[in-house]
Order: sequence, then structure tokens, then C-alpha cells
Amino acid sequence: MSAPRKLKEYVEHNGMRFEVTPHGLVFAPEFQPGERKHPCPDCMSCAMCSDARCRACRGEGEA
Repeated sequence: MSAPRKLKEYVEHNGMRFEVTPHGLVFAPEFQPGERKHPCPDCMSCAMCSDARCRACRGEGEA
């Protein structure tokens, strides 16, 4: 049998959420499923970047 899973513990500081780990705090943004320009899987909160920056981030060109 495997060990029971421990619930993750989070703290909030200056409006940002961090996960408490044995090694310290790790930034852990909450997924914001609101309006998005693209369905990027690693995007937690779309900033509605300019098209040039969006293309660079998605690997489709330079900013």
C-alpha cells in the first residue's frame, strides 16, 4: 500500500499564492479559466498580451 496523500498547503503573500514545501515556498498560481486569446495549457491567467508577444511566447516568432 502507498502512503496516504497529504493535502497541499498554500499561503498567500502580496496577492500571490505559494505552495509550502519541505524546501521552502514555491509560486503556485491559481488557474483562471476566464477569457483567453489561446488555449495554452501552461497559462494560468491570460494577460491578453500584444499579438507580437503572444506569438513569441507560443514559439511562433519573436517579440
